[in-house]
Amino acid sequence: MKTFPFSVNDPEIRMEFLTRFLPEAIETLDGDARPIWGKMTPQHMTEHLAWIFDLSTGREKTTCDLPEAKQAAFKPWLYDDRPFPREVRNPKLPLTPGSLKYPTLREAKVTFRRALDQFIHNTKVNSEYIGTHPVFGRLSMDEWERFHFKHAFGHLVQFGLADYPRGIIMSTQADKAIAFRKLHAEPGTFIIPNPWDIGTARLLARLGFQALATTSAGYAFSIGKQDTKVGRDDMIAHVGAIASATVLPVSADLENGYGDDPNTVAETIRLAAAAGVVGGSIEDSTARPDTPIYEHELAAERIRAAAEAARSLPFPFTLTGRAENYLWGHPDLEDTITRLQAYQEAGADVLYAPGLRTKDEIKAVISSVDRPVNVLMGLQGVLLSLEELSELGAKRISVGGALARTALGAFLRAAREMKEQGTFTFAETAVSYREISAMFDA
Repeated sequence: MKTFPFSVNDPEIRMEFLTRFLPEAIETLDGDARPIWGKMTPQHMTEHLAWIFDLSTGREKTTCDLPEAKQAAFKPWLYDDRPFPREVRNPKLPLTPGSLKYPTLREAKVTFRRALDQFIHNTKVNSEYIGTHPVFGRLSMDEWERFHFKHAFGHLVQFGLADYPRGIIMSTQADKAIAFRKLHAEPGTFIIPNPWDIGTARLLARLGFQALATTSAGYAFSIGKQDTKVGRDDMIAHVGAIASATVLPVSADLENGYGDDPNTVAETIRLAAAAGVVGGSIEDSTARPDTPIYEHELAAERIRAAAEAARSLPFPFTLTGRAENYLWGHPDLEDTITRLQAYQEAGADVLYAPGLRTKDEIKAVISSVDRPVNVLMGLQGVLLSLEELSELGAKRISVGGALARTALGAFLRAAREMKEQGTFTFAETAVSYREISAMFDA
């Protein structure tokens, strides 16, 4: 994956991208390539870019039916280095192009190159041209150049052919969602730690982690409740507070979706997305001790409903399907794998079976599915490292409530020392006031 100087206000950088970087990237595009997010195929994307370039030279024509006030509100994004948010669009236009115009990707590439070359030629000989864009309305040639730079760059990122330089801020929920998807598509394994309040979320962000996941247990403990005893309204408010406290992508622990019915699960996904998170997990636990795990068909139906709700959102929400057998005293590996395969078919983007304890179990799960797998660490007696889990093929490592339990463990040891011994040696290992204050310094 290549990086390129991203500066929409630098005409030399824009033209270098359009004349060299973009055509070279499109030429390397393979027909079997799959996008990091969205449903575009390589040929769809190539034809789409060709059409947009033809709009800017007058070869193709379109109209803009958005109110002039809306067009004017969108125009500043042509001068902003941040990627276009999903909100900058015409809701009447489909996000994915329709039927293909050309029989092969090669023919689409030839058409794209012709359209691109014509635009570059026109910037030199017809710089006064004004054309209509379906979202921004009437654009000057300079504005078209700015648009093409940002728009085409975004599609290259979508297919892993480019990456935004460090320093491009994730300013919108869509930006965070795309960054989160990229973490799952890129090579290697990443740790997604679990804060339980705003303070711990900001500390983890300050330490350089790339994404965060909430913990239902950690949050419940922080408000004096047991896990699974927090209602949906309170949990949605909590995950929203975490998401708003950091620029990092946040995935929410949504337990079992707060209801048996698939429609309830779907509504939970929509509420979590509205609160600001860009991903979330749905587990197959009923939280009822007598029948702790949903039967197969209903469990898969619940994931399917969650996936449909996720796909209806205006950004790529990453859905994790969880199989809870091991956490409820039912360590049936074969059944767990069968469930995860069903959740994959139902539309889950990531698969997760918390409680796996051995390399063989983890490897068996990873080798049995075709989605990224999250592995839970922080379990007592399980001491596998990031390197070892990466070698097994794990994509994502979370720690659930382990960080919260670690902090509470230190708290209880200190409290018991005071109560039982009347001493205060615990303060010797406490973080200093100066250090913690500096980490919260905006």
